Amino acid sequence: MKDILILIPELKINDKARIDSIYSSARSRNQTFFPTTGVYNSAMSAGKIENIKSDSLKYAITNLYNHYCSRLIYNGEELDGVVGKIDWESRNYFNKSKGIFASWKDINTRDFRTQTEYLLAQNQVYTRIAKNNLEQIDMIIKMIEQELE
Repeated sequence: MKDILILIPELKINDKARIDSIYSSARSRNQTFFPTTGVYNSAMSAGKIENIKSDSLKYAITNLYNHYCSRLIYNGEELDGVVGKIDWESRNYFNKSKGIFASWKDINTRDFRTQTEYLLAQNQVYTRIAKNNLEQIDMIIKMIEQELE
């Protein structure tokens, strides 16, 4: 999507095939990841989390699931909603089966640019949150390794 936004200000008719390809590729990717929390929820329900002796490790694990994963799930649902809305609206100008824009002029509209910018912004927020989750997971792995030494 970012590639399309870069191209839009200086569009030329010969850029259409490239834009069709970029847009098709961006739309076909699975945008979101939803962590499973079943084992964590079972451990919490059964009080098994108390078997962890390190309070800082218990806190980090609880914080990961109750804060970081919850935020990732929420923002994943938001991003999926944005993608769904744009997909619905794009049916008027994007031919999914052929993977091309129905009309050259549709690419250069304010509406298309606004939708693309919004999708890109939501995607950037989601990516940042996903990276925060990975950082927390890496920190917890290091804490567990230290506990096991």
